[in-house]
Amino acid sequence: MEFNQYNTTVQQWIHTVLENRETNADVVLECCRDIIAYGRETDDPKLMGFGFFYGGEIYYELNDGAHFFHMMTEALTYLDRAEEWELVVRCYNFLGIASMSRGNPSLALDYYMNGLKDSDTYDLPMQKIMILINMGLLYLECGHYADSENSFLEAYQILQTKQKDEKYNFYMYAFYGNMAECLILQDRLEEAKPYLEYLHKDGWEQVALTERLFIDIVDVIYYHKMGDVQKRNESIQMIHQNHFSCIINSRANRCQLYQNFCTVFFPVYHPLYCFEMANSSCQTIGNCFRIRMVMSMSLCVIMRASIFQNLCMIIFLCM
Repeated sequence: MEFNQYNTTVQQWIHTVLENRETNADVVLECCRDIIAYGRETDDPKLMGFGFFYGGEIYYELNDGAHFFHMMTEALTYLDRAEEWELVVRCYNFLGIASMSRGNPSLALDYYMNGLKDSDTYDLPMQKIMILINMGLLYLECGHYADSENSFLEAYQILQTKQKDEKYNFYMYAFYGNMAECLILQDRLEEAKPYLEYLHKDGWEQVALTERLFIDIVDVIYYHKMGDVQKRNESIQMIHQNHFSCIINSRANRCQLYQNFCTVFFPVYHPLYCFEMANSSCQTIGNCFRIRMVMSMSLCVIMRASIFQNLCMIIFLCM
């Protein structure tokens, strides 16, 4: 999006949003409100779409579902009017992720399909890759492994035409990690092996901590399925040492990563150990995230171990 035609004040608001969107929610939301108000005064759908989109992104990070869905659906309306198709596709992507996390895969798939349609219509290959990978994850979570593989492989084929793009390495790690997990969950361990080897190739040290944690989790699942207890436990210990103390900018992502991590532990350790680890690990997360995390882990503990006598303790710890 280009904003050179706007006055200095508007450009400063936009600059502040883009510079602080991962670090300062309050500042960004204030600027988004100013941008939306100015956009209304001047009947400018581009500004209003921008303000609603980045405001929605912040509410997504804050786990505020009601405000998130309101902002993103408003953003779609104005971005469509402004013909800002890249942000339109990103709206659909966010809405798909949020719908899936709320347990509505059919709605999530609808959003992803709309995103795919627009990315094809307006020639947005990198946005199409993003949508395809998230569609693959949706299918993976629903146990539709063939559809999941097809989505990941289609994303990979497009990605090979974009090797100079700045997000190429990020999406390559996402592809290989998710394909490995998809194959492992089907017990196709020999097929998963080359994908895991790619993930640990030269340049591993430059991979962001969030991606490294995801890859380490896939390693744990792989070794557990292989029955290699020593390597599995070594990978678990590596995660515990290297990642629990790291600061991840996105609190929502941090919460999801911890959920994934603790889920991996359930087949390995007693569920109460997993619950205690989840509880202690999310002390650094804001209260709403801590409650979401601990309740999620607690539900798994109760369902898997049938230890109903701990229910009162679990509720108390969530207060």
